[in-house]
Amino acid sequence: MQSQATRFRVNGRATLCSDAALLSPSAVEGKPRQPGILVGIDGAYTQCSKACLRSHLWDATRFVDPSGLPKATLNRSPRVSAPFRARPSMLRPMTANAASATACVWAFAEHLLSAAAHPRWLDHPILQAARDAGTLFWMNESPSTRRVAVIGAGMAGISCARRLTDAGCQVHLFDKSRGVGGRMATRRLQWTDRDHQPQQASFDHGTPGFSARSPAFAQFVEQPGLGLMRWQPTLAPGSFQALGGLDLWVATPDMPALCRQLLGEIPITLSCAVDALVQEVAAAPAGTTWRLQSQGQCVGEGFTRVVLALPPAQAAVLLQPHRPDWAVQARRVPMLPCWTLMGVAELQPEAPSWQIAWPQRGPLASIIRNESKPGRQFMPGFVHWVLHATAAWSQTHLEDASEQVLPQLQAALVDWLGHPVSWRQTQVQRWRYASAPREPASSAERCWWDAGAGSSPGLGVCGDWLGGAGVEGAWTSGQALAAAVLA
Repeated sequence: MQSQATRFRVNGRATLCSDAALLSPSAVEGKPRQPGILVGIDGAYTQCSKACLRSHLWDATRFVDPSGLPKATLNRSPRVSAPFRARPSMLRPMTANAASATACVWAFAEHLLSAAAHPRWLDHPILQAARDAGTLFWMNESPSTRRVAVIGAGMAGISCARRLTDAGCQVHLFDKSRGVGGRMATRRLQWTDRDHQPQQASFDHGTPGFSARSPAFAQFVEQPGLGLMRWQPTLAPGSFQALGGLDLWVATPDMPALCRQLLGEIPITLSCAVDALVQEVAAAPAGTTWRLQSQGQCVGEGFTRVVLALPPAQAAVLLQPHRPDWAVQARRVPMLPCWTLMGVAELQPEAPSWQIAWPQRGPLASIIRNESKPGRQFMPGFVHWVLHATAAWSQTHLEDASEQVLPQLQAALVDWLGHPVSWRQTQVQRWRYASAPREPASSAERCWWDAGAGSSPGLGVCGDWLGGAGVEGAWTSGQALAAAVLA
């Protein structure tokens, strides 16, 4: 726009028009333009103006004297010799035919001004008719006007939220748990030592550690300030070794620390299980927005986009009223369960020299000495066991009571070690949605994103079940969805 730093972008389909009836409203001093440009608008919004500012595009004191230019370039006089004063009347929509679902406007760039500066234009009956017909979506938003609700504060949700926040979006996180991290979880147990003194132990009962295979994720984890440390544990003899060498990363002092670091200043509502998404009509220019509900109560509203970073079965419930096709796909993803045992035991004279074991048979998938991990505190003479059962065993015993599961997992450890275990404290945890298939639900998509038609709000889904198993898959999916939202 002449004389202004504002840049305005219109996306749509343009055609040349010579219709006198359409062109007559754009006449200047009684002279209509010939021909005209008719634009069916898909989207219109302001864009970064740094180029205009740094080039001093409209600063008349910096204009070059035309007499000093080569003669071959002087095919016409400069269009701008003094600051151009734009007027609201210069934006003249030509027609909007709701029946044919077409919105047409006169689209010379110098005649387009920011709707933020002239909000009354948004109430023009022609533009309103086009919006109601779903043929004109006047975006006119910068990232700072995008209000995004992210439901789920595991790695996928926080990865997405952090990138959106860094881009200037207004993000609010919601999670049903008391803390962040999802399956990057740590549990603290009280126990009593030999002198009957109370002690506290920490157990990473979710993800024990993670690898970084892709260049993008490797670059991410190697950033300073994240509190990550390498862990190269010794593998127990007789373990399943198909996965090759172990080169893992762990967060310190516990696994959720990485998500807490990424969360930073982003606002979050914890202990809040969002169970319904409702669309409601808002004032221009927001259009329709999302309202979040929990047990019939509103817990957030006015969001222009919602991100679901949840296990597929939980995401399907929220998707069903709005994207039933996605809900069907989500229900087909087989998330795997896992029973986990955490316990403090006295260190035997024949203490193992290894830190992790992957049994080749039996109910246990992994045996981890949690106190051997970097950055973990422990009391000498004691070992902190974390046992993960196989998905098959966990599925068979999924609905068993904790009192039934605990002795079976304890017996499995004794069988593996070959000697009794003197326990000081134990606890079991059931993960109903513990791990995703190693292959994502769609090889072509790392996330799902629906930007919404017309003025409808956006809806997206991310998670390790879309981006690939594990922490890296969750991070990858969250990054992919953030990029789609910002596009």
